[in-house]
Amino acid sequence: MKNKILISVTGKSGTGKSTFSKMLAKFLNAEIFELDKISHLSLKDDKIKEELLLVFGNTIFDESGEIKRKELGKLAFNDGAKLKILNKLSQDFMENHTQMLIENSAHKYIILEYALLSQMKFFSESDYKILMKSSDEIRKNRVLIRDNISKEYLESREKNLPSYQEKDFDEIIENNESFFENLELIAKITSNNIIEKFE
Repeated sequence: MKNKILISVTGKSGTGKSTFSKMLAKFLNAEIFELDKISHLSLKDDKIKEELLLVFGNTIFDESGEIKRKELGKLAFNDGAKLKILNKLSQDFMENHTQMLIENSAHKYIILEYALLSQMKFFSESDYKILMKSSDEIRKNRVLIRDNISKEYLESREKNLPSYQEKDFDEIIENNESFFENLELIAKITSNNIIEKFE
């Protein structure tokens, strides 16, 4: 990863991480890796499927043998021990896959975006760390509409989120606008700050 600048963008679901990361990438000519999408890839890995079958049973699989993510989530979020196993399997896959993507990228700036990024090795390795924040009411409404899930499912999913230590971040962005009106301007300012720091 020599000569590459790693930028972490994290925060709870619905704070605008993906939207902001895309805007920031445009100004920095950066490549974005959305680790949530990579975590979905882990559920297609045959070895991980075998491990999850032993832990969760066959109810998490559909007729074609693919994992039903919502069903897996319901079972995992209600059992701390099983959730730990799921997270470990997924994290190992994600870290190996992301490492490969970073090393193969031709871009100087790499943006990593993920709610659980602070629990991964890339967080400590990042050169610039950004925390996205929104009021709980605004961001939860965004998530309920975006993901088409129940409040109960959202609450069970969120009880396992990490707490973010603001002192660990280079920048904290409050995104309480309903339609992300100010994010592009903030992304432009942030990109200038990053360029000044590293170029």
